[in-house]
Amino acid sequence: MTLKLIHLLKLTGLRSMTLKLTRLLKLIDSISTMLRHLHLLIQTGWCSMSLKLIHLLRLTGSSSMTLRHLCLLIQTGLRSLRLKLIHLLKLTGSSSMTLKLTRLLKLIDSSSTMLRHLHLLRQTGSSSMTLKLIHLLKLIDSSSTMLRHLHLLIQTGWCSMSLKLIHLLRLTGSSSMTLRHLCLLIQTGLRSLRLKLIHLLKLTGSSSMTLKLTRLLKLIDSSSTMLRHLHLLRQTGSSSLTLKLIHLLKQTGSSSMTLKLIHLLRQIGSSSMSLKHWHLLRLTDSSSMTLKHWHLLIQTGWCSMTLKLIHLLRQTGLRSTMLKHWHLLRQIDYHSVKLKRSCSMKLTGSSLTKLKHYYSMRQTG
Repeated sequence: MTLKLIHLLKLTGLRSMTLKLTRLLKLIDSISTMLRHLHLLIQTGWCSMSLKLIHLLRLTGSSSMTLRHLCLLIQTGLRSLRLKLIHLLKLTGSSSMTLKLTRLLKLIDSSSTMLRHLHLLRQTGSSSMTLKLIHLLKLIDSSSTMLRHLHLLIQTGWCSMSLKLIHLLRLTGSSSMTLRHLCLLIQTGLRSLRLKLIHLLKLTGSSSMTLKLTRLLKLIDSSSTMLRHLHLLRQTGSSSLTLKLIHLLKQTGSSSMTLKLIHLLRQIGSSSMSLKHWHLLRLTDSSSMTLKHWHLLIQTGWCSMTLKLIHLLRQTGLRSTMLKHWHLLRQIDYHSVKLKRSCSMKLTGSSLTKLKHYYSMRQTG
């Protein structure tokens, strides 16, 4: 030993050392320890360290640790770390951790983290995590997250998620979501969803949607649906729509419907419409109908019209029929009018026929 090393041993209180501590100094190879390491050992209070902790320091390669890493070990509370936790720190590559990452480990309460959670952190690439992502993990209560949920988070690519998206996952109650719902969120393209769309999904009760409904939402191109259309779907009771009705909405071009038409569909009871009626509405060019014609259709009871009668109404020029003529048709009991009479009414110029002529035709049979 050189003079400098002997002086340091004197400063550390060589005379008061017990036999056990002296033997430990020999075990850790004090002869090759440099001035910096001895000074660091004094700062860490090695006099009170037990045999187990000093042995662990040797296992972790204390001889090659720099000043920064030793200082970080002090900040993380090395004295209270058990053998299992220190071994895990070695497995995760503690020697290459920077100051920021070590401090973050302390923030997430590394002392209470079990073996399973630390192993999962290693699998997800904790060494490349930034400060923002680790702080978010703490916000979503990583301590209570089970193995299944962590695995799902890895599949969804949470490493590339921004702060806004992860906060939204917390708002939707990701802790209580089952495996099926998380898988569905992946299928619908969660990464490309904007803040507005995710908030709307929460409003519509995405947690209670079954597999069939979620798949249908994807079919109708939910990514391009605007705020107005999603709000209207909620008003019409989208949760109770069956597969047939949603498919029909796509066929009729629901994306181009205005607010007024969708509100009218709700009033006339769209939930009870069958496939035949939807197809007929498409044939009659429902997109160009005005509010007045829709109201008249409700009054005349078009829900009970058969296919033949609706086809005749189209032939007689439904668009040019005024309110008076609709009321007259209702009075003369149009349900019993046959094909021949309807054709005759068109030939005689029904648009110019007055109430007297209609009443006379009814009396003569």
